[in-house]
Amino acid sequence: MIDQLNMSVDLLLMNETELRHELKDRDKTLSNLSLYVDGGTFGIGYSTFFNVEKYLSSSKSGKIHLYFRGSYGDVRFLGGGSGGGSFFKNTQTIGGSITMITGRGNHHFDSSTGLLYRDQSILPFLDLGYRYQQLDGGIILKGKIGLFGLGFGVGYSF
Repeated sequence: MIDQLNMSVDLLLMNETELRHELKDRDKTLSNLSLYVDGGTFGIGYSTFFNVEKYLSSSKSGKIHLYFRGSYGDVRFLGGGSGGGSFFKNTQTIGGSITMITGRGNHHFDSSTGLLYRDQSILPFLDLGYRYQQLDGGIILKGKIGLFGLGFGVGYSF
């Protein structure tokens, strides 16, 4: 009985080690850094952002991938950035979020949720959309809808 228990423990440890190596090998094939610009509008205003995404992890199935996203950009209403209200004092905005993309091929569902800092205010946001991206690197094309309306993005991952 003790021999069977030792054999079971050895098999579990061997499978865990193999799984770790397999996950590390798979993670090495995914792009580690993505850079892209995106913009959006909801009719009375617009936004433009420069984004940097850093790969964090993938699910065991390899269908869900998580990234940390840092953003810097501008949010304005069509009145300009010089209106009388406090909202127009500073249009520069920074943000941090977690981005999830799903799928194994080049076509993905894209979801980002996080916080934006602007004019000494912190705002939550959510973007949902489509992303064309080869997971091992290459061109990024995005279409999205979210806090700042409908948008489009383009960039590169490597």
